[in-house]
Amino acid sequence: METTTGRIENQRLLEFARRWHLLGGGPAEEIMTEFGLAPTSFFQRLLDIVSADNALDLAERTTLLRVCRRRIWVGQ
Repeated sequence: METTTGRIENQRLLEFARRWHLLGGGPAEEIMTEFGLAPTSFFQRLLDIVSADNALDLAERTTLLRVCRRRIWVGQ
């Protein structure tokens, strides 16, 4: 069961991803500053959120999943 705080944080991650998806997902420094997460952790968490969010349309979901997978792969 997701808490209100969890939903708000998930929404913040989605908003960040929407702003930065055309530029590869955002700078590592900004991810760390805004969320306190290493980029790989951020994109793994975002991947989980996007995979479970049925409210996203197919095009947006596909785009965000592609960015997440690329950044996770690059971060390994």
